[in-house]
Amino acid sequence: MPHPPVIAIGGPTGVGKSALAIKIAQQLKTEIISVDSRQIYKELSIGVGRPSEEELNAVPHHFIATHSIHDSFTAKDFQDQARAKAREIIQNHGSVILVGGTGLYFNAFFNGLDDFSNTPPELRDSLNKEFTDNGLDDLALKLSQLDHIGAAGTDLKNPMRVIRALELILTHEKPLSEIASGKGEPFEYESSLYFLNIERRNLYFQINSRVDQMMQMGFLKEAEGMFDFRELNPLKTVGYNEMFDFFDGNCTLEQAIEKMKQKTRNYAKRQITWFKNQWNTPELTSHQILTLFK
Repeated sequence: MPHPPVIAIGGPTGVGKSALAIKIAQQLKTEIISVDSRQIYKELSIGVGRPSEEELNAVPHHFIATHSIHDSFTAKDFQDQARAKAREIIQNHGSVILVGGTGLYFNAFFNGLDDFSNTPPELRDSLNKEFTDNGLDDLALKLSQLDHIGAAGTDLKNPMRVIRALELILTHEKPLSEIASGKGEPFEYESSLYFLNIERRNLYFQINSRVDQMMQMGFLKEAEGMFDFRELNPLKTVGYNEMFDFFDGNCTLEQAIEKMKQKTRNYAKRQITWFKNQWNTPELTSHQILTLFK
């Protein structure tokens, strides 16, 4: 049975999406587009779970280590650039694999985003003032109250993402899912969506093991090298936040590692909620998905 040109593999962090995508890409003799809002930054490697050099060399990957933490890169940027690359890959190979866990990027790619330019400046100023006065937790709570599903697909530890999501919801007066399928043009090629997941207990075990492995690989040193840039939005995210707290003397290294595991598990849980609500497709294991490509 022939497959559509676009094959998307989504799911929570630590579930094994990259390994699965590589196997399918090799089977179809095509290339991979990463749908991950953190792996695009070339300065971040261990802390964002970037695929290994061996994995990157096994199949051509795109949108991994392509931009700097000092650059501005929005979901609309991803939409435009990833669609252009996908068209090129489909033309050359007949199909393309999208893999990742960033819901907003998936929505942008498949459904198109409304024009962001009409966000009132006073709204942006107001939200930034709220962030300065009350902190990120209050804004994250507001986002969850306004759009529970949209919040599940947003990195709630990233002020830029939370503020942008609130700007969109409050400007358009509708949830993010409707904004992403509103004025924007949908991607023109047919697609199949695969939601990769495993039992929650096994997923949490894999996440905890992955964090331990990150520490063994030298994540502490990587985070130390990023400490001077901690105010940049790409670094206000799980893993780096906890290490920065350790450097500031707010906790022990052991406490920082345990908090990193907890925050990563929480993030995975939000990702699962997003995919369950946004993708009309069953949860499958790697084996189940691979059998569809035999």
